[in-house]
Amino acid sequence: MRRVIDTRPALMLATLTVGQAIIEIAGKTFALRRAQISISSIYTFEAEG
Repeated sequence: MRRVIDTRPALMLATLTVGQAIIEIAGKTFALRRAQISISSIYTFEAEG
């Protein structure tokens, strides 16, 4: 029983760390995608103008 209580916070911490990493990767991917969209829209705007 003691071992289960001891490993539970570590397991939660690991889950949080993995979750944080996934969120960071997803955020970077989303930011890159938004940057690509804004860059392409700027190019199309310049081409039209």
